[in-house]
Amino acid sequence: MEQPVMPDPTYTPIKMCSDTSNHVNHQWLFGGQYFRCPGIKNISSLDKIKLSSDLGKYDDAAFDFMTKCGLEPTPDAIGQLTEVFLPCLRIMCERGYDPEGKTWRSHGWRGNLFYFLAKAGRAKQKAWIRGRYDEDSIRDAINYGGFYLRCNREDPWGEYGDPE
Repeated sequence: MEQPVMPDPTYTPIKMCSDTSNHVNHQWLFGGQYFRCPGIKNISSLDKIKLSSDLGKYDDAAFDFMTKCGLEPTPDAIGQLTEVFLPCLRIMCERGYDPEGKTWRSHGWRGNLFYFLAKAGRAKQKAWIRGRYDEDSIRDAINYGGFYLRCNREDPWGEYGDPE
């Protein structure tokens, strides 16, 4: 059985933040390295952070975005945004779907749930059963999950209508 292909991790130590004017009492990423400002407690649990060589490019923007949304970003949340959700949004922007969402809205929430389950099933087949790392199916499933959550709850079938 073929082994899953996983990205090669690198380990970057935490460094102290030299500028505390904008970053107080939290940890943040810059250029793929974790920094912490004075006042952080229990920072020792983050002695080394697993990072891919391409990560860190958008960490400052992710930190700023989450802060502007009223969140207190954690390294894990920043990683989730930059490593998971940003690539999923890139798919939406680059694949040429209707920019207003007509493509996915037309399926209603049940249609999007169906596609979500189909992509999850495909990932199960490729990754779990065949042992191949399947990033594409997972990213598509995440997007269909987002479409499902954004659909009009009063319109389960979209433009196709109730099949009955």
